[in-house]
Amino acid sequence: MMGHSHDHDHSHGHSHDHATSVDHETFCSTLLVNATCNLMEQCVELLKGDDGHHHDHDTQEAPPMWQVWTLGLSLLTIISGSAACGVLVLPCLSQRVYSKVLTFFVALGVGSLSGSAVFHLLPEAFGLHGDPGFMPKACMVIAGIYLFFTVDKFLNLVMDCRKKNKKVADGSAALTESPSLDVEQSSNHTHNHNHGHSHGQGGSSIASVAWLVIFSDGLHNFIDGLAIGVALKKDIMAGVSLSVAVLCEEFPHELGDCAILISSGMSYKQAFAYNLLSAATCFLGFVFGVCIGDLDRKSVLAVAGGMFLYISLCSMLSDMNEKCEEAMERGMRKGITTLALQFTGLFSGLFLMYALQQFGGHSH
Repeated sequence: MMGHSHDHDHSHGHSHDHATSVDHETFCSTLLVNATCNLMEQCVELLKGDDGHHHDHDTQEAPPMWQVWTLGLSLLTIISGSAACGVLVLPCLSQRVYSKVLTFFVALGVGSLSGSAVFHLLPEAFGLHGDPGFMPKACMVIAGIYLFFTVDKFLNLVMDCRKKNKKVADGSAALTESPSLDVEQSSNHTHNHNHGHSHGQGGSSIASVAWLVIFSDGLHNFIDGLAIGVALKKDIMAGVSLSVAVLCEEFPHELGDCAILISSGMSYKQAFAYNLLSAATCFLGFVFGVCIGDLDRKSVLAVAGGMFLYISLCSMLSDMNEKCEEAMERGMRKGITTLALQFTGLFSGLFLMYALQQFGGHSH
């Protein structure tokens, strides 16, 4: 009996200790759950408070609509006025200076269009503007394109020099070819005379590149106005800085476009009218940007970048090649002068687009 009682007391004590341990664990678990719930509730309240703070901050920073419309329309008027400067300046030049200026600004248009596509439009369409490594790759793309253009021009120059040296060495060939050269120079003179006449009278035949330039430039201006409208609606200073960058980009761009339109067969009045018409789309884009607000423009930017590359590299660059070959036929000195003007305009446009991307802060 005594042994049984001892065993009973031992088991009873063991059960009592086990129950005490279970109660202690349950109590600790309850405290932990309650503390976790309280912490989660406090975090949710803090997050709600932060969201409300940011919402009030954004509402406070939004400028009044009258200021957005007044400042935006004023800035767009200044930007669009730069489109008319090119047409107003070109007629004041003499025929000799006009030909050189036209050659320079056509090349400037090629550099501006291709640079705008590679440095501005396509990177933003692909979402690469935040990537610090995209600019070196974009420069490699431009270098690959115009390196082969440069090699092609210098190879043509060397081959033309060899042909002329061979003609000088062969006297009989020079004598037999001199009448054909006179006829060719006469035909070139007639071509230049008719080309200059079409500027004054507005010739009936206008190259297709002119309409492509007008259409793409209108789309480009629409995108610029859209971006300015969205930026001004959020922050006045952001919209002003964007407008200044657009002005710096549009001035040489529009000068190059004016030269392209005139060289394509348009008169001064036609080029002036179509430039103003394409510039008016900037106002339309601004209205859409202010009324709609944030808008995904990546698809439109991709289409515009593709058109800019086609116009600059397919249509305009081939025209530059033809002008250079015609100048080479008239004389080596004229050919080298034309080539130097083309390279100066081309790389000036490219450098300007690069500088705007690096230092202008222009998010197209």
